[in-house]
Amino acid sequence: MIMYADDTVLLTANRNTEQLEIDTYIAFNMAQEYTVKNDLVLNEGKTKQMSLGSKKALISDLPGLQAVDKIKHLGITIDENMHWKNHIDSLCLKLNSALFALKRTKATSTQEATRIAYHALFESHLRYGITVWGGSSEGNLHRALVVQKKQLESWRN
Repeated sequence: MIMYADDTVLLTANRNTEQLEIDTYIAFNMAQEYTVKNDLVLNEGKTKQMSLGSKKALISDLPGLQAVDKIKHLGITIDENMHWKNHIDSLCLKLNSALFALKRTKATSTQEATRIAYHALFESHLRYGITVWGGSSEGNLHRALVVQKKQLESWRN
């Protein structure tokens, strides 16, 4: 179990598919019991199930839970195949928005203010979670690199 603020992730792993289903069911029931005993609320609308690995089609969904092929956790979009395309899509949108804001900042502010804005609006997004998604495909990484090069080019002009 991984907990951060009000987010909880239950991870179960087993090479045996039947045992994995049993372990997952038990872990989820224990989490439900924990919430009841501690006067917490389990938001079933936000509770999702995602299976990772090559045997994911063989695993039954837990009753009452929505099965998804991607999920966002702590700002990082994880997909069932760990390809990171969805995360890079989101990252590139954020970086392009930051690029627009930085061009405006550069036109109206000092170089120091622009540098501070760059670290806050651009670099922070680029670095966040890179240890997780940084092993993505070359094509995905190239997309993020292209936006970064646009940023560097805008500083030269």
